Amino acid sequence: MTREPSTLPRSHVSGSSNPDVVKVSARWWKAPDDDDLAKSAVAAAKAIEASGQQQAREKQWLLQARLYANAPVTSLYKMGVRQVSLGSKRSDESPSNRVNYNVVQSCVDTASAKIAKNKTRALFLTSGGNYDQQRRAKGLTKFCDGWAASVGLYELGQQCFQDAGWADAGIAYTYEDYDSGQVMSERVLPHELLIDDTDALYGTPRVMFRRRHVAKDILLEQPWAKGDGEKAKGIRARINQANPADPLMLNGTATDLITVYEGWHLRSGKSAKDGLHVIVCDGGLLFKEAWDFDWFPFDLFKWGTRPTGVWGQAMAEQLIGIQIEIGRLLRTIQRCQHLCSVPRILVELGSEIVEQHLSNEVGAIIKYRGTKPELWVAAGVPPDLFVQLDALVKKAYELTGISQMSANSKKPEGLDAAVALREMHDIESERFVIVAQRFEKFYLSIMEKMIALSRRMYANNVKLRVKAPGTKLIESIDFESVDMEEDKYILRDYPTSILPTMPSAKLQTVQELYGSQLLSDQTPAAVWARSLLDFPDLESYLSIEQAGLNDVQRLISGITEHGDYDPPDEYISREMAITLGHNALLKARADKLPEARIEMLRRFIQEAMDLPTPGAAQAQGPTTPPVMPAPMPPGAGPIPPGGVPTTPGPMIPAVPSAVSAIPMGA
Repeated sequence: MTREPSTLPRSHVSGSSNPDVVKVSARWWKAPDDDDLAKSAVAAAKAIEASGQQQAREKQWLLQARLYANAPVTSLYKMGVRQVSLGSKRSDESPSNRVNYNVVQSCVDTASAKIAKNKTRALFLTSGGNYDQQRRAKGLTKFCDGWAASVGLYELGQQCFQDAGWADAGIAYTYEDYDSGQVMSERVLPHELLIDDTDALYGTPRVMFRRRHVAKDILLEQPWAKGDGEKAKGIRARINQANPADPLMLNGTATDLITVYEGWHLRSGKSAKDGLHVIVCDGGLLFKEAWDFDWFPFDLFKWGTRPTGVWGQAMAEQLIGIQIEIGRLLRTIQRCQHLCSVPRILVELGSEIVEQHLSNEVGAIIKYRGTKPELWVAAGVPPDLFVQLDALVKKAYELTGISQMSANSKKPEGLDAAVALREMHDIESERFVIVAQRFEKFYLSIMEKMIALSRRMYANNVKLRVKAPGTKLIESIDFESVDMEEDKYILRDYPTSILPTMPSAKLQTVQELYGSQLLSDQTPAAVWARSLLDFPDLESYLSIEQAGLNDVQRLISGITEHGDYDPPDEYISREMAITLGHNALLKARADKLPEARIEMLRRFIQEAMDLPTPGAAQAQGPTTPPVMPAPMPPGAGPIPPGGVPTTPGPMIPAVPSAVSAIPMGA
């Protein structure tokens, strides 16, 4: 594609006498009006687009895409189109007939299968939070689970992982979709992202553009292009007068697409007001809004890192030399087979042999005079070529840390024990620990942006709701009911995994469980343990085990947070209510809560102490034999009227208090 030269250097000259020079500013976000803003933003994007670094990077991506796709693609937009250039009149020399061993695709797909198969779950945790905050944090976790399933986040992540294998990064774009009333996330091809290398020297650029080719009809259906107002009419006019996109960059056909640049500038400081998000084309400004976030809506996952800049290092880049040499070696082997490994008949010059007699007829009679003809087969391929080929393939897998057995879905012979197989997997996975951690952070960053954009959509009166799997039924979760302030929670990643899916691995797991007697154990704990093996959802188990604690916390939180009193009943955990109520009372006094709430806590504790001790009712039943008094020790006086004195004497042990006398587990 022929790119226009940058107009920025000339446009910086103030007072230029040349009327053809468009006066734009490199600080496009400071433009005084919309026309200057559009011209400056387009010029800034095209300056990055035409820079030597960007063009060299795109050429490198195109080469790596060819290696991964195993096809002579001419544009990253054409990776899904199979194009074959014969290159020779002989069909056996065309690229489509060449034998190839694609180690780039094998390594990338194997690494993706080993790492990207894990689904990272966003887990929201509170630190010192009350019951309501903990409830919202759990709801926010479920909200993220439902959102990830609805937008296909994990499928998107796997695609971005593969992009990071052949390009310098896999890119996900998270945005607000007001048509669907939901935050969405989509894949971005790497050459669509325009970043100035100087601005991104330390990996923290302040300006970023996305170049897209969009149909005019789609742009005309956007909310900011609809309506009867003068602003909407002006936007539609700019869309219609925009120049069509270069067909050479696409599929070589005339289309109704126009080139659109979407740009972001991060604010210069926490109190600065210069954060801006724009959508422009060569026809003018299409959309403009303030951008108050300190991040771009893009997340980049990188296979390998570089010392500077935002781009990473692709696995394909590490394998370019080996892949090219493997291709050359295979072509040499192929030509050796075609030229040498063909049977030939040697006929001495001057011998009287009729060539028609040399045929594939069974039992044919060949008449000759002189030296008889000889069937000769030359040595086809030198063995050293195959030795070199095996060495290159092995070196490719060693360089990326991938086991050749994993790429072929095989296990070593004789390695049948489950412990040994897991140990081999752990040793192989150590090489990918850092990559896997980056991939988990990639998911968490997307979900953080989703929460922030959902919060902004909710502020614009958009009701966000997702469906998430609950304990038994599908839950419909409103964002309003789970939203929390950012300083009230901590976001942690939780990579989930399930049992092996291969039949042989499942059989091995069953044998292990049978050997541990877990299958035959029918106790509730064993039943729960077996259910957790298939999916380690400890929350569903702990939600039952901690029901008593949650019930007491709910009652106490209602008193301390809202001043609502709900008395304890006979089903509450008596000991837990007394203990937690006492601690809440001390904390309320230290925090100087209103006296009315402190009095509610005293009442709560007293009513909990007045509840009958578990087993007391049965002890007072008619079938219970009377409790005989303990024998008096020698020298002790008679028991005074009214029973045992509460004041301990020299021969009477102290009676426990009401709290300490309650048995554990009541």
